[in-house]
Amino acid sequence: MNNLKSNNDIVKLFNLFIQNRCSEAEIDQLMAHFGQPESIAELRILVEKQLQSHTEHDSTEIDTILQRVDDSIRARILTPPKKKSKWIWGASAAAAVLIVGLGSLLWIKQLNREGTNGSVIAANTQAIDDVSPGTSQAILHLSDGNKINLDNTEFWHDGVGQGAFDARNGELNYNGHSQSEHRKNWNVLEVPKAGTYVMNLPDGTKVWLNADSKLYFPDQFSSDQRMVKVEGEVFFDVKRDVSRPFIVQVGALNINVLGTSFNIKTQGANQVSTTLVTGLIEASYKGQKKRIVPGNKMVLDLASGAMQVFPADLESATAWKNGYFYFKDENMKQILRDIGRWYDLEIAVIGTLPTGAYSGSVDRNSSLKAVLAMLESVSDCTFKIEGHKLIVNALN
Repeated sequence: MNNLKSNNDIVKLFNLFIQNRCSEAEIDQLMAHFGQPESIAELRILVEKQLQSHTEHDSTEIDTILQRVDDSIRARILTPPKKKSKWIWGASAAAAVLIVGLGSLLWIKQLNREGTNGSVIAANTQAIDDVSPGTSQAILHLSDGNKINLDNTEFWHDGVGQGAFDARNGELNYNGHSQSEHRKNWNVLEVPKAGTYVMNLPDGTKVWLNADSKLYFPDQFSSDQRMVKVEGEVFFDVKRDVSRPFIVQVGALNINVLGTSFNIKTQGANQVSTTLVTGLIEASYKGQKKRIVPGNKMVLDLASGAMQVFPADLESATAWKNGYFYFKDENMKQILRDIGRWYDLEIAVIGTLPTGAYSGSVDRNSSLKAVLAMLESVSDCTFKIEGHKLIVNALN
C-alpha cells in the first residue's frame, strides 16, 4: 500500500471518499493517515471545507453524504482481537471526527439559517446530549487569601513590588516575592475538572497541570532548595541548578531532581506514579529510595508502601499536555476516570466493567460523543449522558 506523500494527495483522496469513489485500498490509506492524533486538525479543515461547499445545497444531499461517510467508516472500525489487549481507536478516531464533525457542523449551519429559535434548540440539545471538552482554566489562591480566576482569554497582571504575576493564553508567569526566607507562605494554582493550565516558576521551571490538579508553590524559593507540592497529574520541565535541588512532594513521597522532565500522576487514592522523560530523579518514601532513569516509571502503592520501577511508555505520560488522550494497555476504569476529569463528569457504572487492557489515542478537543462512540465500538459497554453524569451500562 502506497503512503500519502503530499497534501494534494490527501485532499484528492478525501474528496473522492466523500463522493464514494475510493477503492478499498484508498479508504484504508485515508483511515491510516487520519488515525494519527497529529492529523486531526488537518481533518477538521477538510470537513469544514466540504460543508462550506454544500451550504447552499438541499439538506437531503448532505444527508446522503453523511450516510455514505458513516457506512464506509463503520465497516472499517477495528474489531478488538480476542486476546486481552485491544486497540480501541486508530482508524475509529478518524471515524468519530468525520461522522460527529460533519454532523455537528451541518447542524450548526442549518440552525443559523433557521434563526433564533433554532439556536435555542441547539443549546438545549448540547446540554442534554453532549459535553464539550475541557479548556484552559485555573484558580490562583494567593498566600494573602486573595483568589483569582484565570482562563485562556483574559489577561491578568499583579505587579506589587517584585512579586509580579501575569497570566495570558492559558499560562501563568510568576517572578517570586522578595522577602525573608524564614517566612514560607504558600500559594496554590488549582486546575478544576475540565481544565488544564501551564505555569512558569521563578527559577525558569515550567509546569503543566492536568484537570483536577493542584500545584503548591512558595512565595520565594530558599537559597538551598526549590520545593513544591502537587496533587493530581502534573508534568515538570525543571531548570537545572546544581546548588538548589528541585523537590516535588506528593504527600509523604519526595521526588528529588537537578534538571529533568517528568510526569507525576495520582491514580485513585492508593497509587502514585512518576515517569521520567529526561535527566535523573530519586524517589523516596518512608525510608525507601528508588533511582529512576529516562524511559522508566516508578509506581508507589500507598496501601502496601511498595515502590516498583518499570519500563514506561513515554507517550502515554506526556500525551495529555500535548493535547490528546493516549492509552497503552490501560484498564477501562482508568480510561473512564481520565475522561471524567477532562469532561467534568460523574461516572456511574451499571454492571461490571470489561476486563483486559485497551490502547489507543484521540484528540482531547473532541466532543464527548466522539470519544464515547469509539469506546462503544470496541467494548461491551453503552453510554448515556445526563447533564454532567455519564451512565455506563456494562453488558458483560
